[in-house]
Amino acid sequence: SVGMARLLERAGHDASTAGSVKEGLEMLAAGNPSRMLLDMNLPDGTGTAVLRHIRRHRLPVKVAVLSATTDPSILSEARALAPDAMFTKPAEWDKVLEWIAAE
Repeated sequence: SVGMARLLERAGHDASTAGSVKEGLEMLAAGNPSRMLLDMNLPDGTGTAVLRHIRRHRLPVKVAVLSATTDPSILSEARALAPDAMFTKPAEWDKVLEWIAAE
């Protein structure tokens, strides 16, 4: 979200946002970000489509799922794609920043 991008920028990180699966895939095609916070509920699908693309193409992107979804099938699919971290919204902001800053 734009609000989260602003918080990341205030913490000294470069941040871009994508509001849909399509935009997320376009962002990956334009140049791999090093880290991605990925929501599961997007207007044109679930974030698992983006995570699946990252895994299928072995892109060097660390991915954290950051979502409020309680849908067991979406969460199960996300876990099966082995994200580097999973945070439930509302996330503990300090833990998200710690994950972003980790090497």
